[in-house]
Amino acid sequence: MTGSVAHYGTLILLTNQKRMQTKPDFEQYLASRLAQSWQVSGVDREELGKQLILSVRQLNALQAADCSAFHTRGIYLRSLRQALEQAQLLDEPEVLKRIEALMTEYTESPHTSHVLKVEQTVNRKLGVTGPDVYVERVVNLRGAIATVVLLLTVVLLVAILMPFD
Repeated sequence: MTGSVAHYGTLILLTNQKRMQTKPDFEQYLASRLAQSWQVSGVDREELGKQLILSVRQLNALQAADCSAFHTRGIYLRSLRQALEQAQLLDEPEVLKRIEALMTEYTESPHTSHVLKVEQTVNRKLGVTGPDVYVERVVNLRGAIATVVLLLTVVLLVAILMPFD
């Protein structure tokens, strides 16, 4: 079943579980800061869920540093960042440092690069653009520049090697 959606989903799950073990203290710290903030402010979970477009189960998962309530680790991290921003915790240097480290670790992994490319391809075919499409445009721009340089080199070589009458 190699290459199938089921196999691919299993790889994502295993990669996410492995990655969760890398910086659990960062996630625990952010989850506890979020829980403290929500407790102090007496936030209504239903209203907060509507604002962040998350279910109560997902809000509880954010508070417990558990990404299993989310489809992917990327969605979990983006939701965590949005919740921290909504709670005005991103102003704290330690919180910002830790969420940025988690986001960087996630986006720089080779597996995530592949997933983002697949996502971009699907989005392009659906006619949807998002922040990740910018990365693809940069890659395409580099390819276009390389092609132009190659063509100019060929034209220059032809001009040099062909005798003028």
